[in-house]
Amino acid sequence: MRFAFLPFLAALALMPFTAARAEGDPPPLVYNPGPIEGKLTTGEITAQQREALYRPRGPRPGYYRLRVLHSGYCLNVSRSLAPDAQERLKQYTCQPTIIPRLDDNFELFAFVPHPAGGHSIRVVTPVVHNGRAPVPGQLSNCVTSAPGVVFGPARIEARGCEVPGGESWTGAGNDDQRFLVQQMAPNAWELRFAASNADSPDCIAVRGGSRDLGTDLIRWGCNGNADQRFMLEWVMPLAVDIESATLARSKWYPFADGPYWLSPANGVDLTGTRYSTFETIADGGQYCMRRCAELTECKAWTWTAAGYRDAAKPICTWRSEAGRPIHRGRLSYGKIFSGIVR
Repeated sequence: MRFAFLPFLAALALMPFTAARAEGDPPPLVYNPGPIEGKLTTGEITAQQREALYRPRGPRPGYYRLRVLHSGYCLNVSRSLAPDAQERLKQYTCQPTIIPRLDDNFELFAFVPHPAGGHSIRVVTPVVHNGRAPVPGQLSNCVTSAPGVVFGPARIEARGCEVPGGESWTGAGNDDQRFLVQQMAPNAWELRFAASNADSPDCIAVRGGSRDLGTDLIRWGCNGNADQRFMLEWVMPLAVDIESATLARSKWYPFADGPYWLSPANGVDLTGTRYSTFETIADGGQYCMRRCAELTECKAWTWTAAGYRDAAKPICTWRSEAGRPIHRGRLSYGKIFSGIVR
């Protein structure tokens, strides 16, 4: 059984939710009208509750191969024999198999959620750039755009991950090393620089839209062309001792079949089909949540504290589907938490 410390969410201010519905998410719902501790609940789930309940967009953390949509080639880290040469990203013939020694897989990239939003894309290489020594448990190199370019587009390189001021390593990845990984079609993803202008963002693209073997990757204005779209091929999860603190900060936790996003929503109940309800411990739902993630049938969970609706002890409910979210009112905060396993 895996244990992870998940603090209670702070008390949330009640406010209407007006954000647009994301594709695949259920529509916003009104509270379930009914007596809760002598009160009637009216209104929608809050924006904070929705953020806690639904996983951020983007790929699951792990190792991927990135195949360019227009050429079919894979992104590859081109390594130079010169000790001070900067590694570049190019499109190259995809390897037929994964090499047992991880460091020898030049076309594997690790997607790591970033606390500021989006992902850093880490490069699998034993050499750390920018003069830093390798640190066990860290993927030290990030995909980034070459700095200081005055003329022409900046090429995409592998450089040591920068840590913004005031941050720990769990916040590694500066503005040129953080990407919004957006799914544009069923198997076509765009790698957009998170800090670029929202009205005219920059993307990773194949130089000149070329289909030639060995063409390098550059930073270019997003235009929707196929040379800026990538197929993400899942290879394997990160090892449990790799970037564990970074993933935990973004609420991703390791399990046998890879990481799951676990986030309790304060004051929220769910209506999906329940298949198990039992007395549990007063831990804010940590066991109920973690164990649900280990069970194939369990897709959502709800934990309630002792005294909630006159229950003598804390109760855990596991559900085979999430159903609709219901906000149970301000008086329920700290007494009921729910989550969806993603």
